[in-house]
Amino acid sequence: MHPLKDFLICLLVLSFYCSAELFSQEINIPSHWKKLERMDYELHYPEAWQFSESGEVDTRFILLAPNVLENDSFRENINLVVQDLSEINHTIDLTMYAEISKSQILSMVKNVQLIKAQYNERNGQRYYEICYAGDKEEFELKWLQYYWVIEQEAFVLTYTADQSDFDKFSTAAFKIMDAFKIIK
Repeated sequence: MHPLKDFLICLLVLSFYCSAELFSQEINIPSHWKKLERMDYELHYPEAWQFSESGEVDTRFILLAPNVLENDSFRENINLVVQDLSEINHTIDLTMYAEISKSQILSMVKNVQLIKAQYNERNGQRYYEICYAGDKEEFELKWLQYYWVIEQEAFVLTYTADQSDFDKFSTAAFKIMDAFKIIK
């Protein structure tokens, strides 16, 4: 056995693994998607999705998925809510914000099932990803949320769908969410 040769092979394998990991985090945004730049975020989305900055339900924006069925009672969407944390008497970091939010989800959503909860990093920013399903009003919904806490503001990006339709729009929704950038 040659220890140096074994070491170099391990190093080579590790470098391929790391390169693949970095590559897998790159987002290929289709050239025909719309691009929207605001003071504190950048958003890319398909032309078929309807964009609104009406401020409905305290959102910065809401993106409505294409309406495929005329009698569809719930329209899948992505929205952004930004909360000012500066008014709170103590500093809230991402970990604390994630725990507070998770406890609110567990108390507010009926029959809640936690599917996934983990910390990630993209565009040099650490965020918390949580996916859960449950009953809200008369709907059986599934949510995917990304949380960032930056400069005393909490950014909450949410994909909400009827549980039976979650996968129908998930490819576009995940790409929209992964391409989303906070500009600070």
